[in-house]
Amino acid sequence: MKTHLLPFLKWRIPRPLRRKLLRLLRRAQRVGVRMLLTFITTRSFINSILGIRQTTSTNTYTAMTTTHTVTSSENVSVIDAASRVAASLAAIPEEGFRSRRDIKEIILHCSATKEGADFSAADIRRWHLQRGFNDIGYHFVVKLDGTVEPGRDINVTGAHCLNHNSRSIGVCYVGGLDRAGRPADTRTPAQRLALPELIRRLRVHHPSATIHGHREFAAKACPCFNAAEYAAISPFPDSGSFPPSGPTASPRTDDQHREAGEQERQVEKLGLDISLTKGHDPVEE
Repeated sequence: MKTHLLPFLKWRIPRPLRRKLLRLLRRAQRVGVRMLLTFITTRSFINSILGIRQTTSTNTYTAMTTTHTVTSSENVSVIDAASRVAASLAAIPEEGFRSRRDIKEIILHCSATKEGADFSAADIRRWHLQRGFNDIGYHFVVKLDGTVEPGRDINVTGAHCLNHNSRSIGVCYVGGLDRAGRPADTRTPAQRLALPELIRRLRVHHPSATIHGHREFAAKACPCFNAAEYAAISPFPDSGSFPPSGPTASPRTDDQHREAGEQERQVEKLGLDISLTKGHDPVEE
């Protein structure tokens, strides 16, 4: 700073005044450096605080978002679930429901995973490969949100029920254990819609196939509900509705009847039979 100012001060300002100005400039320079260092230190301190607050805020937002996601999935509307089920079934070609094998049985399973934990056909395939299987043992997997995913090729014998694999189609819904790891009927509303619709699609091509739970052929709790509730499913949804099983529901108000009727009409537009999802048998082990 002194070097740049000297020519100007030497020729324009008298010597006594120039000395005073130089002293003031040096003092200001020292003060400026101190202020700059103080500013940098203070800013770093403030940034560190803001960083902690920002991280806390982000974590809080993430936790809130996660909670919201879980709540939404647990309370998914009938219409959204029906749309998802219809879309996933439509993504499977018709040949995916028709087996060249002589199918006598459709056997229902659970994945034996805890309630609320979602897994895909790819996850189960990985588990089965680790156990030495050639492929996933099931032909279809139904996720928590009702999405139906194809598993093993339907023309290939499955690996899901001893002594019944060659003449059956294996269907697995994700769940079957409560949060404590005990056998329980954990089917979500979306899965209750997807399972009968998948069975109906399979029965279009295999009308004589009977519906069973894995526990009918093995000393297991699987699928942790009474599969007989699906025994009367017709391959044609317009051939009549089937009465719901399970405990009687509480009477609806007029507004609830109107809302339910509107939901059923919208679901029927998607080609799904809503009457098959209105009840279930309690688990009795």
